[in-house]
Amino acid sequence: MIHKSTKIACSVMTLLLSCIAVPNLHAQGAYNPSAPKPLQLTTAKSVFISNNTAAPLANSDKVFDEIYAGVKQLNRFTVLASPEAADLILEFSLITTGDNDQFVTLRILDGKTRIVLWSVSDSGQTKAIYGSNGKKNQHDVLDNIFDYLQIITTPKQTN
Repeated sequence: MIHKSTKIACSVMTLLLSCIAVPNLHAQGAYNPSAPKPLQLTTAKSVFISNNTAAPLANSDKVFDEIYAGVKQLNRFTVLASPEAADLILEFSLITTGDNDQFVTLRILDGKTRIVLWSVSDSGQTKAIYGSNGKKNQHDVLDNIFDYLQIITTPKQTN
């Protein structure tokens, strides 16, 4: 049978060892907010929009029109009609969930290598599908994606 004082001593030792080890793990750094992002994200001038949304047939054009308009409103890229000359390919996909929300993923691919440089997802409702019948005061899920796209692709200002 282990004495109560032995259990306490073991707990204290474990706590002390974890306090010593944690700074070393943190220093090796899983998360660094200033980590460099792919240069192509901030230097790109042109994009091709890939419609991989698989939106319901009746809404496919509406969803793509909303995506196209959102990218154009960023005033950040020239939208090309062909992927061959584009600096980036913006591949949007959409899945409608059981609660009538959409799960939207944006994959940003290098136009030349087709390597995925960045990916982001969010869920909510799209104006294109639900219009004013959606949840009141809910921000459009595509607007969230466009906001993030603007942040991730805007070149940093240097002083």
